[in-house]
Amino acid sequence: MKQVKKPFEIAGRSLIDLVFSWSLRNVLDRDLHKHQVTKIPETFSTVASYMKSFIPSLIEETHADLLSNVCEILFVRF
Repeated sequence: MKQVKKPFEIAGRSLIDLVFSWSLRNVLDRDLHKHQVTKIPETFSTVASYMKSFIPSLIEETHADLLSNVCEILFVRF
């Protein structure tokens, strides 16, 4: 039986793909991912659930940083 190779997966690639999928309008939308952020629990049943609980916050923080930098570029005065 021939073994099927899975494509090489780069850690964090899905975050990179998500960020590059945002249009300028998405980047300038202050509330784009804000509704997806929930309170992070104090305890977790698995390591996977621990890691997964931080993803929405990471996405929101990435978006907020990108928004801040884009606004700085757009409104800089020479």
